[in-house]
Amino acid sequence: MKLPHLPTTEAQHSQLRKFFSLWIIFYVYVYVATSQFGRSAVWLEEFVIWFGTKFLHIQHLQKIKLTGSGDTTYHYVLVFVCVLFSYGAGAITLFIDQRRRNYRQFYLFTIVLARYFVGYALIVYGLAKVFDGQFPANSYQRLDTRIGDITPMGIVWTMMGVSRPYTFVSGLLELIGGLLLLFRRTKTFGALFSMTVMINVVLLNYMYDVPVKLFSTHIVLFCVFILTYEWRALFDFFILHKTTALAFSHFWLRKKWMYYVLRAAKFVVIGLIFYSAIPPLWATLDKPRVPLEGAYVVHSFEVRSPDSTLLNNLPDSASWSNIYIEHVGEATVRFKNDDLIALNTGIGWQSTGMTLYNADHKVFIETKYQQAKDTIVFSGKINDNLVHIKTTRKGKEDYRLLKTKFTWINEYPNNGRKR
Repeated sequence: MKLPHLPTTEAQHSQLRKFFSLWIIFYVYVYVATSQFGRSAVWLEEFVIWFGTKFLHIQHLQKIKLTGSGDTTYHYVLVFVCVLFSYGAGAITLFIDQRRRNYRQFYLFTIVLARYFVGYALIVYGLAKVFDGQFPANSYQRLDTRIGDITPMGIVWTMMGVSRPYTFVSGLLELIGGLLLLFRRTKTFGALFSMTVMINVVLLNYMYDVPVKLFSTHIVLFCVFILTYEWRALFDFFILHKTTALAFSHFWLRKKWMYYVLRAAKFVVIGLIFYSAIPPLWATLDKPRVPLEGAYVVHSFEVRSPDSTLLNNLPDSASWSNIYIEHVGEATVRFKNDDLIALNTGIGWQSTGMTLYNADHKVFIETKYQQAKDTIVFSGKINDNLVHIKTTRKGKEDYRLLKTKFTWINEYPNNGRKR
């Protein structure tokens, strides 16, 4: 391996340029350390909460765990704290080290960190789409929800869940962008490619209120940061249409063995990225068969007291309208007032009995069922009352949204409107 020549002189940057460079560099480090892929520290959480309460006057600020949202008040305060910390760290570093001509090596190493961070994020999200992990097929509950009652975010999840090929291609594009960023020779194309793919994701997050706005925006900004090293060549090529060449950046290492160590570390990191991303997704490829899977439309729901007296005029909060069974050991009941209750279920493969348990693992209902084609009658007990539930089963293939397939020729748009 031929080592690059060490530069004899380095350009002298202005103090303002050095400070701005340090500010951006430090922000990249602190954001990577505090992002969703970093480890959360108790002291940091306490400091962010203290800062938001003391200086921003945010009442009842807390880090809400396991919400699925990356855009909570805490996250916005955290980003603000990262900006201030980076500002202070840059000012202190520049004050201590005023004579340094520039921070080129520090800057180049930070670009490498940003490349691997964005690459890792895109590989994780890309594999999740390829393996059917992020946007699984639409559930029966979503298919039965009126379009006007779906949230904008729910529209995105419904759209992605309808077309498995589209979701696969979306994930494949993210995966390709992430892989390109892991190698120096393809990093520029990878940053341009990834930024193009992620701009569409950012627009979806903003326009459909998907709470990953902060993270997706940072991914795009990190791609821009990666491209800053070659901004002049990109400007000459795309805007001025000049013949130009991309700079091939090197770390100035004096020993050959250092390059071998970096090369080995690089492939170890790439291996760890895939090792951490792929195993959790294997389960999506082997989905077990679910007994009695389907959406059950309740046509009649009769409840009788222990002495067989029919209980009339049941409130909507007690009368069932649908039963959904789509996961092993789980069932969901929808009441006529649209309330939902999630229950654990025990269904024998060859028996004709089904038992539903509530959150306290107490028996909610014990039933026997009789099946004639798609008509299933459940009869049993809720507490001490006798119930008789007549239902009609619907499978995924019975929904127009899913049974409408791609066609090359359309004499009329298949948009549900009648002519």
